Amino acid sequence: MTAGRTKDNPIEQYGYSTTATKVLVLGGDGENRLSSSNPFTTDIVKYNTNNIIEASSTLTYFGMEDKNGNWLVKKIDTTSGAAFSYATINNNSSYATYDTAWTARNSLVYSNYGDTF
Repeated sequence: MTAGRTKDNPIEQYGYSTTATKVLVLGGDGENRLSSSNPFTTDIVKYNTNNIIEASSTLTYFGMEDKNGNWLVKKIDTTSGAAFSYATINNNSSYATYDTAWTARNSLVYSNYGDTF
């Protein structure tokens, strides 16, 4: 059976590739375009996924961390469409580490992308 967008494959269910390890945007001159001025890159690019849990049939959490220990928890709620929200130390200052934030993922404060970053 080919992997697809199923409950058994939450990464692909939400449009993430299970085979890609990095995405790099190059300009026509071959220059690396990973910068804040590039509309195809975001702050999320620097994070790697540590954990994924499907908490219910409509709620999935992605736990992410960068090489410096900065953390991000992304919540996807499909109760009425797909609503993406984000939690970081910016909107959850009492959770200084990834481990404490991931453990408290159900009670973190989540916001839209613009308010979180």
